[in-house]
Amino acid sequence: MNTIKKIESEISELNTYFLLNLENYARVFYNTLIEPKNQDYKNDLFRKNNILQDIDSKGFTLKNNMLSLIDTMSNKMNTMNNKIEKYKRENYILKQKAKTLNKDALTADGLFDGELEWYREQVKIVVVMLIGVIVGTIMFKQINLSSKNIAIAFIIVIVLGTIFTKISNFFVDKVNSYRNNMTDVI
Repeated sequence: MNTIKKIESEISELNTYFLLNLENYARVFYNTLIEPKNQDYKNDLFRKNNILQDIDSKGFTLKNNMLSLIDTMSNKMNTMNNKIEKYKRENYILKQKAKTLNKDALTADGLFDGELEWYREQVKIVVVMLIGVIVGTIMFKQINLSSKNIAIAFIIVIVLGTIFTKISNFFVDKVNSYRNNMTDVI
């Protein structure tokens, strides 16, 4: 910041110096044109031209200093941007790990969150099965099947339910293993 304020003050001084020199330049140049042989006017014009060249030289040096400062700041900013991107990636990875850690944290009941979720799922399954048994029993009673047909239907339901459970567990295990593999990659 000090460098920027220094450059700002130098620009202000250079501008003031240029304007003060410019005020007298028109009169000196006019006098030199009217009396080209007058040595005082020629010397004055030569001095004014030297001052303008000096101002131009200082302006050029100041411009180079500003460009150098801009280049240095741009390089620092690029380095910082690279670090920020790196930290963002690390932050994302840490957030993903935190999610898995939260699942394994103890709850107030002394259970792990993963176990608590498993118990919730089991309760849902039991409720759905209980409703299914009640609805199935009502349907069987309304159909008026014989004991032999009820036994056959019951066996078919158990066999198909077992097959369906095995197939669904197979796919759930595959999806979970794939998800775990993807988590390890990240």
